[in-house]
Amino acid sequence: MKKVTPKKLVFLFSCILIILVFFIAGYSKQEITFEKKNIPNLELGTDDLSIWVINDLHYLAESLNNEGEAFHEIAKTVAGKEVYYQQETMEAFIWKLKKNSPEYLIVNGDLTFNGEKESFLELQHYFEEIESFGTQVLVNPGNHDISNGWARSYIDAEQGKTDSIGPKEFVEIFKQQGYDNWLSKDPASLSYVQAVRKDLWIVMVDSNRYLPQTNGKPAPPGGSVKEETVEWLEEVKEMAQLNGAEILPVMHHNLLRHNSFINGEHQIDNAEEIIEIWKELDVKVALTAHLHAQNIQQTAAAPFYEISTGAVAIYPSSIGEIEISADRFAYERTTIPVADWSLAKGYTNESLLNFSTYKKEIFMEDSRKIGKQILHQKNEIKKETVLAVGDFVAEINTDFFSGKNSLPIEGRQESIQQIKQKEAYRWIEKYSSEWLLPYVESIVFEDTIPDTQLIIN
Repeated sequence: MKKVTPKKLVFLFSCILIILVFFIAGYSKQEITFEKKNIPNLELGTDDLSIWVINDLHYLAESLNNEGEAFHEIAKTVAGKEVYYQQETMEAFIWKLKKNSPEYLIVNGDLTFNGEKESFLELQHYFEEIESFGTQVLVNPGNHDISNGWARSYIDAEQGKTDSIGPKEFVEIFKQQGYDNWLSKDPASLSYVQAVRKDLWIVMVDSNRYLPQTNGKPAPPGGSVKEETVEWLEEVKEMAQLNGAEILPVMHHNLLRHNSFINGEHQIDNAEEIIEIWKELDVKVALTAHLHAQNIQQTAAAPFYEISTGAVAIYPSSIGEIEISADRFAYERTTIPVADWSLAKGYTNESLLNFSTYKKEIFMEDSRKIGKQILHQKNEIKKETVLAVGDFVAEINTDFFSGKNSLPIEGRQESIQQIKQKEAYRWIEKYSSEWLLPYVESIVFEDTIPDTQLIIN
């Protein structure tokens, strides 16, 4: 037998030590990522848990516009959004939230108009106020928010460039709103896990595509989940199974197809891959946004529901109110009571005191233009007919976006025939462009389940 020299012993010992360090580090990484935070101090779910969700605020800081000519011009191009009373809308929301005191508020992306730093800072002050009432705010970015080259101010007749933010600044601004108290954080994106109870984790998934901050272009509207983030989600899945935790996924973009015609950039590219992860965890429902419409969809087999809460920025200023108990999940769409808040404050502004009507008309007028623009060039069509078609499109589009358009299974065919017999529908059928008729049919005839309420026992 060869004699082992002291030098070889040192080398052998060093190798063993290195292997042990890597093994311990690898094992500890999992423990630290998921266990060093506050989960050991959380209780199992017994009492009902109240969670509110809002999204697509498209908020523009008050300091970035003085309601001059430039702002009035941009307001004509915002696809039915209400942009003149955003501060009042936020204050009315906080007024309602304070009276109801949900444990959590999820803000699911498109916080800002176009990613302006000042808009984020103003919103963060609102969120701090909300947290002073005992509600924890959790923020998720949307496609408008980060590295958006269209960040602008609107002062008098001038549009001017203003500071945008990158991912690191987003985390810094909202460190109190989810980014300093996570259970696990994805190193490849702004995704994180928030344990609201030992047996219930909210998984905030960042589905956005970021351009370089100095690109000068608008942020890409479409989304996908990075490969590295998918790997992280697999780790989250394993740890949730190990801890016996249920998952509530939250993502700005959609996983399911909510409309055959306007699906476009709303559904992420690798939706099936993400849905499969949730199914393996027996997830029943996910919260998304981006569509602006209040819409609930489900898969055919082993029902998986996706709730896309309507945008705050458009009529009717939606809030998703969720109650979770040991054996029940209940979601209901409510609205921000701007008129009630204004009355309580003693305001006399007619638009604020009749805010729902005012905001609805903004959206309807934008929708009305769709029908009118398609038909007004047809010489044989009378002006009254063009106006009637515009009103019809405005009505059905507003119903779709506000979640009122679903046709029940019972009597469904009769309802469809009644709509098809309307004169305005027949004019669209005869004279519309290639896209208007398919769009009308998609928003009127596709929905089969209610869009403003969901109860899972």
